[in-house]
Amino acid sequence: MGRYGSFFGKSLLSGAVVVGITALGCTGGEACLGASFYGTPGSTYAGQQTSYYCGEGTMQMMLSANAALGAPNVPTQNLLYQNAQAAQAKPGFLGTLPSGMLGALPLADPADTFGQFINAATPTGADQAERNIANAISTTQVPAGAVVNAGGHWDAVWGVYSSAAPAVNQPYTIYGFAVADPWTGYALAHPSLGQSLGLGIAYVSNYTTSYLLPNRAVISYNPFLSVFTPETGVRINPWFGNYVSVTDPLGPPAPDNGSNNSIPTNTQITLSTATAITASQAVTDATTDSTNGSVNLSTEPGFGAGDQADPNLADILQVAQPGGSGVDDFLVPFEDTNGTPGSNFTGIESINEYTGQIDFAQSFVGGSELTLAQIQALGTDLLSGNVPQDNLPEPSALAMLALGGLVLVARRRVAGVKSYTRPWTRLVRRQIIRSPRHSRKLRSAAGHAADFCGS
Repeated sequence: MGRYGSFFGKSLLSGAVVVGITALGCTGGEACLGASFYGTPGSTYAGQQTSYYCGEGTMQMMLSANAALGAPNVPTQNLLYQNAQAAQAKPGFLGTLPSGMLGALPLADPADTFGQFINAATPTGADQAERNIANAISTTQVPAGAVVNAGGHWDAVWGVYSSAAPAVNQPYTIYGFAVADPWTGYALAHPSLGQSLGLGIAYVSNYTTSYLLPNRAVISYNPFLSVFTPETGVRINPWFGNYVSVTDPLGPPAPDNGSNNSIPTNTQITLSTATAITASQAVTDATTDSTNGSVNLSTEPGFGAGDQADPNLADILQVAQPGGSGVDDFLVPFEDTNGTPGSNFTGIESINEYTGQIDFAQSFVGGSELTLAQIQALGTDLLSGNVPQDNLPEPSALAMLALGGLVLVARRRVAGVKSYTRPWTRLVRRQIIRSPRHSRKLRSAAGHAADFCGS
């Protein structure tokens, strides 16, 4: 599979999983409440091994936790896929449904009980869905499988940053989640596809920011909820229209009742009077936020000792946030200080241009060094919606998708990307990243060319 095809055996964290790292302070607009990290000891990264094995890569990451099977005992993706297909009993559907995952996981790990959470696509439902994932991670120390990208993909959620240990129906605030995307390993192993690199291994903020625009409705943006979205791609009940996750619930405990809202207090910004930060300030915020904010990334691969925010402003991109607010994030690469400047990149942070807060911090296994183009692609793909949709439809739809061969992924429309070349020039040049040829035709032919590799 090439260098990146399967990173199984590589720890998701640097060294042992740490529980209870308390933030040192507060900068960059983040809430000064402090946070601890609750993770899944032993979890290892697994890149999916086919274009539609995102469910199987996610299951391998779930099962690799010490509290589950442990990495040496995890079944192959082929075996997990075979068992999932048999359990979901939907011939011709190449992806993995939650029912397939719930059939395959107990066969691999009969000592554990796995269950699914289905929550309504409402503000209360979103909070309950987040808390169900956080509660399971904290209680069982096993990653959750989350349906993302409107049902088009699975990601493993392997850690939570919160104000206190998450527990069912108890008060705590979730500042963000640690997420691992099995697609990234596959995409890096197949560069000729020219596809999205996915999420990588990422901290995803759970802060909500609302933008007040003149003569327009308020537009709110929550980074985690822009990825963890209700399943809308395939009309299969009971998942359609809901947030969906699969966890090791140890019992399972009752779903959280949602009486304690864990999404941080909404930050409101009036755009007509607010002042955006500069690219140079974004570099400063990226550096200080990594070590002092409500989420401490200083021990994480790609952002720790020996890594620094890239001081070259020509490498910093400015990309519109999803949702149509017109607000941008600065994409600040991190590089290995021991490598050749401008060539050894280990991570990238998306910095909100008004709050100075980290929306996403993305890297890859063990702080793997990527090219500038690759590390920038992690950030631009995520913000612009160019994300994995790698679960293919049934044969009748597949026939419509065969344009000279099997099409692996349909990509969403991608917005423009601004790039800085000197500190005080707001827009120097515009790069347009275009979807692959035929992708618009594919999506119109089959509705969603890829759903439920996710759910």
